[in-house]
Amino acid sequence: MDGLLILHMQDEIGFIPNGENAVSFFHPLGTEAQAGLRSGTVSENTLYAVGAYSGMLYTFKLPQFTLACCRSCVGRYPFKVELKNSCLYIACADSDTVHMLSPSSGEQLSSFRTGGYLTAMAVSPKYCLLCTANTRKIFLLAANQLYPIYEMNLPVLPSCALYDEEKDIFYICGTAEDGVKGSLCLLSGEGELIKICDTGNIPVDMALYRGLLLISCSGQDVIALHARNNGRTMGWIKGPIMPDRLAVCSERGLLYVSSQLEDVIEIIDLAGRKTLYTIQTGREPSALIICR
Repeated sequence: MDGLLILHMQDEIGFIPNGENAVSFFHPLGTEAQAGLRSGTVSENTLYAVGAYSGMLYTFKLPQFTLACCRSCVGRYPFKVELKNSCLYIACADSDTVHMLSPSSGEQLSSFRTGGYLTAMAVSPKYCLLCTANTRKIFLLAANQLYPIYEMNLPVLPSCALYDEEKDIFYICGTAEDGVKGSLCLLSGEGELIKICDTGNIPVDMALYRGLLLISCSGQDVIALHARNNGRTMGWIKGPIMPDRLAVCSERGLLYVSSQLEDVIEIIDLAGRKTLYTIQTGREPSALIICR
């Protein structure tokens, strides 16, 4: 099953097969559900998705899009789920917590409370990195048991985080005090701050492609391109109005970009740095996931 999965807060799951430009929608939770599908990850023909409104973890079997089971995420308003080290890591904004669960049984293996409003999480083989907006802090936890290693002040209001396994770098994007001017922070795989550099206004999401870090900047309607090793600005790509979620198909050199204002996904050729076509989604996507 190769293509792009699209999650919606209205609990639709869309799918665009590779090589096609039309989306099919599925409602595995039923049309009356109020889960608020917010984030997801795919492994071995299984989609793990979290419901921000319901506080539940949903497991869907692919390609049938059937609901296999649902379990409590433990925390309130889960907004990010990652599968690493054979565990699910779920960040919950309203409870200021991160939870580590077993993918097979749903058993909670560990948890940690930050004491601040969580807005970003990234997980490496060794660490779980958390960012809080109201206290502007970074928490570095041991990934195997969510034991706190250290915390430090963050010079930006964080909006998203990403771990680059090839470079062993954590990236954190956020804004200045004005909530507009964008900043990119690079941290070593051990959590040491390497560099802070400018990016586009109001950064929202990040993705990796070859030697580039791609950042959607909703305040300028662009995708900022930065070098993965040092954060140097490498150019810009015109995106949709208020670009939001990103997903990259590395094999085909395509970037998928959703919009906060228009219910569309733009498909961009990364080699030519131009939009190939636009797909209507009917609703604003909450997550884009490459499925192989």
